[in-house]
Amino acid sequence: MTVASVEARPAPTPERSADRRRHRAWRVLIGQAPGARKCGGPSDDAADYRLFRAGRAPFVVVACADGASSARNGGAGARIAVAAAIDSVCAAARRAPRTPPVAAAVIGSVVRALGAEADRQRVPFRSLATTLSCALASPRWTWVLQVGDGATAIRPAGGAAWAIAAWPERGEYANSTHFLTDDEVRWQSSVGPSASALAAITDGLVPLALDLAGRRAFAPFFDGIASELAAHEPAELAPHLALLLRSPRVTDRTDDDVTIVIAVRAAAHRRVPHAPA
Repeated sequence: MTVASVEARPAPTPERSADRRRHRAWRVLIGQAPGARKCGGPSDDAADYRLFRAGRAPFVVVACADGASSARNGGAGARIAVAAAIDSVCAAARRAPRTPPVAAAVIGSVVRALGAEADRQRVPFRSLATTLSCALASPRWTWVLQVGDGATAIRPAGGAAWAIAAWPERGEYANSTHFLTDDEVRWQSSVGPSASALAAITDGLVPLALDLAGRRAFAPFFDGIASELAAHEPAELAPHLALLLRSPRVTDRTDDDVTIVIAVRAAAHRRVPHAPA
């Protein structure tokens, strides 16, 4: 995949920009596009990341969420879940940088944030239904937490093969899944080796990013974006990834909202010229 064929959106915030200036351990890129069935409406997906230091070590946390299309406030739920998850994970890492966060504690923080928003808006709690995919990378390990039908992929340090750390989880009925607003929240959590790259996606990208029959990552999808991110600044790639996510290459495979947040360890960075358009 060349830079000319990709599009990405960095979506910086003041905090992220300041963290990027303090250390360059990771490059992170967010790509999003609303689904074709939205007919120009807004996406119900959300994504964000944070670079920070804990115990003098560089960390990166990425998160994305897919608000339930059947829930009136699903998009708001997705945004709140992503923000609350990142805040909770960062706080846990800063308290104990050598220990992965406790999944139940992070889930509890996110659920409380959703409940507070429901009370503030005076809307039903379930109207904020959303999934969540979240990953935290330290220099020694990678921690993953997921609720619902997104997916999280990890490329271990020193290895070339992507592994799916959290698979999409379907619900009891067709086209259903689990949400953070369920009576009993069902989640997946794992701790693996340190990573050279990691990515979280919402379910709209599952048909392109996963080999479901072989239960493995479709490596060309992740490698194409990761290799460009290793060679170019996120701001340069942002327009290209957005074009890709809106192209027939994607829209012919899915009509859902699509979101990816991908991080590449800076040790792999090298500056190369752009490929010709």
